[in-house]
Amino acid sequence: MNEDLKLYNLIRLENIMKYNLLITSVGRRTSLIEYFKLEFEGVGEIHVTDCSSYAPALYFADQYHIVPRIDDPKYMETIIDICRKHEIRGILSLIDPELALLGKNASYFDRENIQVFGSPYEESLSWFDKYGSYLSCLEHHFYSCRF
Repeated sequence: MNEDLKLYNLIRLENIMKYNLLITSVGRRTSLIEYFKLEFEGVGEIHVTDCSSYAPALYFADQYHIVPRIDDPKYMETIIDICRKHEIRGILSLIDPELALLGKNASYFDRENIQVFGSPYEESLSWFDKYGSYLSCLEHHFYSCRF
């Protein structure tokens, strides 16, 4: 095999194995971002977002992005653009309302071959009801403190 073909195959293999993850609404969760970076070393990059440049965890990731608030009409478009530009293959949020938003828009991420780590929209909404969540956990044999 000639050297150009070997180099091409190596580059192709690296791109297949690369897994960039986007973690949204990171806020002050610096330790969590450090753990993800440690686990993703040699595998891909950790990208993070927040709507505030004062969010400390932004500065612990491989790359950070300041985005609109989740209630801004341009929010989803901004997130999808980041995913496309940086070859993001997985996305997860650290706040409940955004988990529901990602679940609601899962089809957009599916079209881009991006895995959403979270529950479907309806299930995400159900977790806002804490007592209902407690009852659901009991029903599925996940025991916790009593209300």
